[in-house]
Amino acid sequence: MRKGHIFAAIFIFILTMLLTRSIYFKTQELYGNVGYERFTIRLKGDSLLGDAFDKADAEELERILAPEFMTYYAFNKGQAASEQSRAEALICGIKGEYNEFYNMRLKKGSFLNEKDYTDGNYVAVIDEKLAAKLFGSADVIGLDIYMFDKKFKIIGIAGDDLSIAGRLIQKDLPYAYVPLSIMEEAKQSCKIANIELKAWEDSLDKALIEDKIALIGRNPDDFYIEDWNELGIMAKQRFDILFFVIGIYCICCLLIAAYKIFRNFIEISKSYLRDNYFSNMIKDMGIKLLVALGKIAGVFTAMILIWKKISFDLYISPESFPEDPMSIKEIAGTVRKALSEFIKTDNSYILNPNLVISFLSKQGSLIFMLSLLCELYILLFIMRNISGYFHSDAEAVRYLSYGFGVSILLSFFIIYMMGLPAELPVKAMILLWAGFFAIAVVSSDKYINLGL
Repeated sequence: MRKGHIFAAIFIFILTMLLTRSIYFKTQELYGNVGYERFTIRLKGDSLLGDAFDKADAEELERILAPEFMTYYAFNKGQAASEQSRAEALICGIKGEYNEFYNMRLKKGSFLNEKDYTDGNYVAVIDEKLAAKLFGSADVIGLDIYMFDKKFKIIGIAGDDLSIAGRLIQKDLPYAYVPLSIMEEAKQSCKIANIELKAWEDSLDKALIEDKIALIGRNPDDFYIEDWNELGIMAKQRFDILFFVIGIYCICCLLIAAYKIFRNFIEISKSYLRDNYFSNMIKDMGIKLLVALGKIAGVFTAMILIWKKISFDLYISPESFPEDPMSIKEIAGTVRKALSEFIKTDNSYILNPNLVISFLSKQGSLIFMLSLLCELYILLFIMRNISGYFHSDAEAVRYLSYGFGVSILLSFFIIYMMGLPAELPVKAMILLWAGFFAIAVVSSDKYINLGL
């Protein structure tokens, strides 16, 4: 029981640390082939729908921005019907490489393609929820569905996200996907509130996109412009930061150990030289000198290897800094904005995958903070007093190894059950265990005084 809180802290730390990595990969998975290499332009709210783009605006933006990939879509709540039943649905009119930007998880059939967009084919992809409501079955490929008083042929069935995030973020309405040109023809007007872009190797940035939005006669302040390259870097570096903290602590412990070894040898040398000549000390203490130098060399080699593994380029968004670092008002405003973004959930997304990704991002921040607090508790309170919990260094290493191994296996099981990607960074985990070993054993007096 006395050791139980040690294993609980190690388990929580490893679980949350691996979760930060899994959330990053899950977001990449939801975002299809493009991943984080994207910009998103989206309207700030339904109240501004009159200021949204129309199809001509989107086509003009595509011409002047010239992205590698682009998709845009409009939403309409409407009735979808079969011969047997009808239901309200969120109908999404699509243009561009939508399936490059989102992982559609098709259960059956295929998704809309460029030919459907250009030829104005009356085809639709519906999700499982809508198929069940209208037909009572998912076996609906080739059947007809009626929307906007038009008949569409079903070519694909989209599956739901079965991860815990997908289950928590339930769709308000089932989805149907049709070519944007057909929606425009049926509804006469389509308000495009969402545009996705993938740039050619840093050819776009927020400022340029804002300029081009203004150029086509729209107000950039009516839209959120998100650089997912930045968001992806910050999501990925959560794991790197946690790994860096324990690595730096380990390097500090090793540096202290090297200093103690050197200091002990100097003290012994001074004591010996009080009654003996220097030449006699070299003769009598040569082995001890080699042992001390060998230990110091081993410690510094370990420090270099650890540094090479834990070092990374830290990215901090420019928006996180006040424009005037000397202004208390601007500093307070920046802190207030950061806390608001950390706590507040953004509900301005319409597309369900974006809602799931927003949820994952928010939870990723909370999990990272929990993991960091747990890591600091382990390093500052547990590892500093590790000798008080175990009878010997060998027992400490054995129990820590058991706890470490079980924590990894249990964490992987939990992450897998949550429906998230479970990936084991083997080198990082080995180095993490070596760090616990170094902190628990290498810096102990037994190691430092051995042979001296």
